[in-house]
Amino acid sequence: MVSAVLEQPELHQFPVEPEIEGLDIAELAEHARSRFMGELAATSLEYSPVLSYGSNKVYVKRTDELPGANFKYLSAMTAVADLLEGNQLEFTLATAGSYGIGVGHAVKTYGGIATAFVPEGSNQEKQAMMTQMGVRVKEYGRNFDESLEEARRYAAARNIKLLHPFANVSNFAGTGVIGLELLEQIPDMTYLVTQFGGGSLTCGLGGVIKKQRPDVQLVVAQASGCDPFVSALDSGEVKEVPDQARFGHSYFNRLGGLGVGKTDPMTLGLGSRLTDLTHRVGIDDVYGTMYDFWRDHGVLPEAAAAHGLEAARQLAKTPEIEDATIVAVLTGANPDQYRDGYLESMSKRRATKYGD
Repeated sequence: MVSAVLEQPELHQFPVEPEIEGLDIAELAEHARSRFMGELAATSLEYSPVLSYGSNKVYVKRTDELPGANFKYLSAMTAVADLLEGNQLEFTLATAGSYGIGVGHAVKTYGGIATAFVPEGSNQEKQAMMTQMGVRVKEYGRNFDESLEEARRYAAARNIKLLHPFANVSNFAGTGVIGLELLEQIPDMTYLVTQFGGGSLTCGLGGVIKKQRPDVQLVVAQASGCDPFVSALDSGEVKEVPDQARFGHSYFNRLGGLGVGKTDPMTLGLGSRLTDLTHRVGIDDVYGTMYDFWRDHGVLPEAAAAHGLEAARQLAKTPEIEDATIVAVLTGANPDQYRDGYLESMSKRRATKYGD
């Protein structure tokens, strides 16, 4: 429960890597936004009655309005543009899908040669979208972590750049654009909720907000059972989520970018300095929020995105909080078309029915 989160002991912090110590993410985000001027409108901010409760109001930043229906468009476009400006014309990456689609948009717009490694059996629709936009797609490994290691080997063997999908300053600059927009759209924000997969959203968006509005409380959500960042901040120990915990449960295989089993030192260090509160989100609550949001807003969130929405919903229900203005980010919308009956059934099923 979020009430317990508000009573949690002081969170542990971890070292910030030297290359990002003192980094002005807001300045980098301004530069990134300048690239999109005249081509990309700010995404909308939408009040959500279904997530709000009592005097606490929840607003949702609709980054699903971006090309590819995902916030990673901003980070990927920024990162590829930075690589090409540095004469890095060929590069490789690992992705669960959405970041690779963003890279595809960048390659189509700016050029470059990109090879993406994705987990075996990952979303075929997303693979097809990457391929159509000129990204070479290779399946490797059971999960994102194994795909990333293969991308590292591939980059070393070919002496090309590895484009990290989250632990990358350019990614922080891209996601920081969302923060710049929020500062203009909702100056009375009191809580900002992000979900943490690789950490680029928390570090980029959170870094911009915290510089201008240090009073805003940053709440970071992860999936119960796949929560390496939250666990590290709670315990002070860095541990990887065991393979059997993820692969023995079909739900975690559908989390995409939120199903990362270990936190990169770069996003762990910076993210730990920005985070005020943490929250673990349960499986059955996520599916209920997906259905409720689709019913009220006409948009079906991706499972990863719904973790932040559900955390915001629980925060709004916390008795100790009153008259709060809470912002969550709809980081991605599911492009698949589901029947109403399936959505309703999905919202009611319990966690045990999604396991093995």
